[in-house]
Amino acid sequence: MRSIKIAGMLFVLVLVVSAVASASAVAAPEFLGTLPTSITGTSGEGELTDPASGLVIKCKKDKVSGKVLTATTVEATVDFETCKIGGFAAQSLGDKSGIILVPVTGKLCYINKANKEVGTLFVLPEGGIHIEVPSLGELLVITGSVVGLSEPVNTASTEGKVKVAGSKTCELTKAEKEAGADVLTVEKEHNGSPLSGEEITTETLTFGNTLTLDA
Repeated sequence: MRSIKIAGMLFVLVLVVSAVASASAVAAPEFLGTLPTSITGTSGEGELTDPASGLVIKCKKDKVSGKVLTATTVEATVDFETCKIGGFAAQSLGDKSGIILVPVTGKLCYINKANKEVGTLFVLPEGGIHIEVPSLGELLVITGSVVGLSEPVNTASTEGKVKVAGSKTCELTKAEKEAGADVLTVEKEHNGSPLSGEEITTETLTFGNTLTLDA
């Protein structure tokens, strides 16, 4: 009889521990609404700076097209226009002068869960983006990923904004941090260094369906 009582107490203890663990688990932010749905967007001038060399990539504007695929993932192509490096026209390899095309995949994350700050971790394709500056005979490779502050949260809307800044980071696991999961790098003559920029660009987005960014 005593063993039955002990077993019963252990069962109750397991239930309590499981409930506490579930309550303390960090859930990822999510898009709520009819998915998949389209994304279109635009921004004004943006720039990216390599602090090691002083290299600055400036673009006058950009256009975004893509999709919200699932509750936590997106894919898009950003078409940067009138881009220059050191005052000279720059473009992604094989594209028209001044045009830099950047395909990205994105995953929702928390920048600060306690403050309900939601981010999108944008990852560049494997092999990076190759940018040429014909007038200077330069070829740059940008690799890695960057975080954008996504707004608004907990509001149903067909519109949103993403503020992409080099200073923003996701609340990542130790393994993700060690892998440099939210760091962009630029390679010039085989020397990589982190890229920065307090505000790289701010995208004003329109969704095909009404979505809520649930935080």
